[in-house]
Amino acid sequence: LDPENVEALVALAIMDLRSNEAVGIRKGMVKMQRAFEIYPYCAMALNYLANHFFFTGQHFLVEQLTETALSVTNHGPTKSHSYYNLARSYHSKVEGECCLSYRGDYDKAGVYYMASVKEISKPHEFVFPYYGQLLI
Repeated sequence: LDPENVEALVALAIMDLRSNEAVGIRKGMVKMQRAFEIYPYCAMALNYLANHFFFTGQHFLVEQLTETALSVTNHGPTKSHSYYNLARSYHSKVEGECCLSYRGDYDKAGVYYMASVKEISKPHEFVFPYYGQLLI
């Protein structure tokens, strides 16, 4: 394996992330970050990193990473994932210091859920944005 091969690093990272074990997830994130360091315009790496930062509540990073991914790809399914990442980030933002005060930006979330849906050619392959739309 060429240690500078971004596509290979992303593929190996995805395999590690799907192990659903703490050690595998850590290994996967290290590989994904390495891929990003080598080539910071790999849309798939950007989307996976954005997904990680969504779950850590770092919405600013989610927005930056997915906006970059959207600017560097024309691939429909990849764009759909980017729009979905943006939508759920806006949908779930917490306002203020109290973690129980959810005040998501539902208007922006709705726009991005719709954009995600529009990029999908086979709805059964990526249903999450449809579910998001139902929640708005």
